[in-house]
Amino acid sequence: MKKEQLATFNDAVIAIVITLMVLEIKLPEMTPENLWALGQHILVYGLSFLMVAIVWLNLRIILAPLEVVDNRIIWLDLALLFVISLIPLPTEALGEQFEQKLSHVFFGTVMMSLAIVYAILHHQITKRAATLNEKCKSVSLSKNWLAIFLYGMSIPLSYVSLYLSTGIFILIPILYFLPSHYLDEISE
Repeated sequence: MKKEQLATFNDAVIAIVITLMVLEIKLPEMTPENLWALGQHILVYGLSFLMVAIVWLNLRIILAPLEVVDNRIIWLDLALLFVISLIPLPTEALGEQFEQKLSHVFFGTVMMSLAIVYAILHHQITKRAATLNEKCKSVSLSKNWLAIFLYGMSIPLSYVSLYLSTGIFILIPILYFLPSHYLDEISE
């Protein structure tokens, strides 16, 4: 299969997931008391949107050096899309029940699953991409492992403090926005 076909399918699935996430935000009656609840929904949607956008962008970048994709890459990509399709569920749970520990655990678990599947897919793609140098692979892998570790830590920390788990949920997208010169090298 050509990488463009896979990228097009990814685009379609991700667009549907983002649409589902935003449709789950229910607009309450506009009162001062309801604005906080609406703000929580928008914050959680924003975090979920950023993670989906980061995965989409990174997929575009790491698929670029490949000419064709094999069955292993296709199945790993489908596994990634499956986890991405689950994101609206914990997004809704966390937006609706922000003060509940289990909603944080659910969100952290799905996001950690996303990070794990992405790391495996990333590893398989970079093994096949001859044009990527070892430094590029190493820096990217470090961010992937850090995201897995932090999401994993958010789960038990949800029982200690919801603020700590929320802080981790906010920190992870920020880490991906830190400058990574290897991205320029990959996309050239």
